[in-house]
Amino acid sequence: MKFFETALPPVSGSQRTARTITRARLPLLGWSGDIDEAAQVVSWLVDNAVRYGLDPQRPALPVELRLGVTASGELIIAVRDAASSFPDFAEIVSGALAPQGPTAVPLSSLYRARREFGARIACCTDPESNTKTVQVTLSPHPRSLPQGGVG
Repeated sequence: MKFFETALPPVSGSQRTARTITRARLPLLGWSGDIDEAAQVVSWLVDNAVRYGLDPQRPALPVELRLGVTASGELIIAVRDAASSFPDFAEIVSGALAPQGPTAVPLSSLYRARREFGARIACCTDPESNTKTVQVTLSPHPRSLPQGGVG
């Protein structure tokens, strides 16, 4: 697998840097899928890491971004942050916690990545480093999902 990895500061604005890096690196890695969609997913993941993945005890721990293209052409996006858990992960990805009503905030970016781009999403924690990684896999030719579909 060809891959690229970098560390980003856990600050607002890192998602823009990550999007720029992604657009530059994916052609070099041989990604044949939609670069703008991939960059959007990277931006969402880094934004989530900065917003929800900070640890006040380790404020300088960087957000780590890893991009890889498998032999079968799939793109693996992994973002690691300082959070030691991801409460309600399955419900957030499935859309079960989607807010309702006129004052509802937008759907979660993870749910949107699954629904709009056919992403497969996983989360794992590392007890040794007390961190978590959210991984998104994109196919070069995303499949369509029905509105309420499950990926």
